[in-house]
Amino acid sequence: MSSWPRRARRVVITLAASALVAVAVAVAMVRIQAAHSAEHRAASYLHELATGDFTAAFEGTTVPRYALEAKPDELIAEPKVVATTTQGTRARATVSYRLAGRTHTTTITLAKHGGGPFPKWAVTTPLAGDVTVSVRQPPGLIVSATYTIGGANATGAFAPADGDSEEYRSGHLTLAPGRYTLTGRVADDVMRAAPVSVLVPGTGGTGGVGVTWSLTAGG
Repeated sequence: MSSWPRRARRVVITLAASALVAVAVAVAMVRIQAAHSAEHRAASYLHELATGDFTAAFEGTTVPRYALEAKPDELIAEPKVVATTTQGTRARATVSYRLAGRTHTTTITLAKHGGGPFPKWAVTTPLAGDVTVSVRQPPGLIVSATYTIGGANATGAFAPADGDSEEYRSGHLTLAPGRYTLTGRVADDVMRAAPVSVLVPGTGGTGGVGVTWSLTAGG
């Protein structure tokens, strides 16, 4: 008779311990699944943009090399995932961030890769703005002129305007949201271009800003 209460206490303790383990496992599973959700990937993507880790942000995309290497003078701040909608293997996330004193809100899309409880989500419409640059430079210097954006060589993005002009060139730059400095120079710094500040909001995917500048004597 006296041993029964002890057995009952052991059973109760065992059941309670099992319940605690089950709760702990359930909580861990929820956290792990949340870490593999579309919302989590959207948040980490914004963090990559906010810290300038463009290589991670644009992994698997075809953005130009200079877009990965460019260092903005100003990065996005206060990034936030406002809402996420998931349908099967696709998801849409409404995100917001601050840049140049304004709050920008836009939508990114994501796709799920792999099955099971721990899929991988990838951003399929990265935040990247298009900047159209018009350049007037002295004739004859078209070959030796070098253009950089955020310190990254973007010369390959420029071509003669209308296909045959030596004086006018046009550039089409694709960049992560931020504020960059655009510069130009001629070999051996015989001539330089005055630095131009370029703001890329990153919302809408296209549009960007237009910039016109010319090479001036100096060094």
